[in-house]
Amino acid sequence: MSLTLASLVAARTGPWAAKARKPIEVPNCTTAVAAAVARPSACVPDGWVVLSMTNTHHAPLQRLQYERVAHLGCFMTRVVSLCYGSVPDAFGACVYGPHVIASDYRRSQDVSLNWAKWPFFLDAFRAARHLLWIEADVLIMSNPFEVLLDGGEREKTLGDAIRYQGERAPCDAYPSSPVVQCGAGWVQHEEPLNCGQLVINSPHLAQTIYDARPDNFTNGAFSQQHYANVHKVKYAHSPLPVEFYSYHWSIGRAGRARIRDPCGLVTYQ
Repeated sequence: MSLTLASLVAARTGPWAAKARKPIEVPNCTTAVAAAVARPSACVPDGWVVLSMTNTHHAPLQRLQYERVAHLGCFMTRVVSLCYGSVPDAFGACVYGPHVIASDYRRSQDVSLNWAKWPFFLDAFRAARHLLWIEADVLIMSNPFEVLLDGGEREKTLGDAIRYQGERAPCDAYPSSPVVQCGAGWVQHEEPLNCGQLVINSPHLAQTIYDARPDNFTNGAFSQQHYANVHKVKYAHSPLPVEFYSYHWSIGRAGRARIRDPCGLVTYQ
């Protein structure tokens, strides 16, 4: 969902910006992840699990999110979600947590929900070697592993501590992509790591980011994404392939990206 400049400013300076939010209880998911990793899969490699999170606010997005891969039992059997509140569990396995207040960007419990992913990752690492994190507003167009483990991407996908949806000109990294075309004049984003889509191979990095969390969560403060950007530079890191597309690339900047081949996209946020 795109945000206007006015809404971004309001989110950081509105009356709720300084309101402290309690951390959300994060139920342990290690057993569910261990069960998922133990299931043989013809399309998800050994040791991998796909993680996501939903609540009653985001639950309606799930059907759209998984619509194009729901028929791939070999993929869906490796999906584990944190499900906060009464939400459907038709897509992979749910680990249920307490109901949380519906959240929009930087309002209500948004900041606490975003921080909850890091202890979720740490629990998952007790049973899995590699994590693929996909947030609720990301459409999954095809099996991500077909690109992540193909050719030149394989070494980075298996070896980098973290790979991420990169908020920078996609053609900087992939100038000859058959999927996306970019114009000139891109502006480098000061914090290129976006937590919407992540590959994480390092529990140490996940612990470092979570340990850096502030004593109080407030909607107007630096987000967990900021802390991830700060600490990633100490580890091997790389943006995800351009096929993991961000709508952000198409708006608000000179030299907008254009999708040449929609069928070549793996995800779309």
